[in-house]
Amino acid sequence: MFCDIHSHVIWGIDDGARSFDVTKALIRECVDDGIDTIITSPHVTPGKAEFKDDVYLEHLEQTREWIESEGIGLKLYTGAEILYTSQTERFIQERRVRDMAGSPCMLVEFMPDNSLHRITEAMRQIGNAGYTPIIAHVERYDCLNKIDRILELKDEFNCLIQVNAHTVTRRQGFFRRRFIEKLFKEGVVDFVATDTHDMPDRHPNMTQAYATLKELVGQEYADELMFENQRRLLLGE
Repeated sequence: MFCDIHSHVIWGIDDGARSFDVTKALIRECVDDGIDTIITSPHVTPGKAEFKDDVYLEHLEQTREWIESEGIGLKLYTGAEILYTSQTERFIQERRVRDMAGSPCMLVEFMPDNSLHRITEAMRQIGNAGYTPIIAHVERYDCLNKIDRILELKDEFNCLIQVNAHTVTRRQGFFRRRFIEKLFKEGVVDFVATDTHDMPDRHPNMTQAYATLKELVGQEYADELMFENQRRLLLGE
């Protein structure tokens, strides 16, 4: 069974699920797709938009209660997808943003046109605060369109790399597809996750991604990408 570390299934928090009914539908989709564990990761934008943590926790608990009442075999954990802003370092230092399920990891995203310097500084700041950064959907950033740049970040800051499942499975141009495949063939990626929203291209498709990756890089690495590394994260390893 798969573990998803990047999901916007909790309603009323961000641009993910719009209602409790949508949350329920997305949860059922996740279970049907073979997911048994989700680290929920609502968008947090330090200093730019208020994040209502109390609402998040209330809706998360209601979702957990509904899952239990329905006899659904799924576990939900707390987390966040943190947009790197000028205030992110301060928010992390003040422990005002959530880690990933109590682990020493933080999921961080950037604007697509952010510079390599900005991303490098973010990795340094998050590491200095005692956390391991996970770069969300690394395939989106213009400045990280070369494998060597990502490897340099991993070597210097021990950061981890996440790619969206739909990136693995959807049709793309030749050069884009070659880059994505090279990310996996060279072992750059640590996690594949759904980035589930209530959007046509953001529904869970871990089963299809898993099948694609087994053909591309073999079952052992595919297992690491889809659930083994996630389990280690949950254990704080």
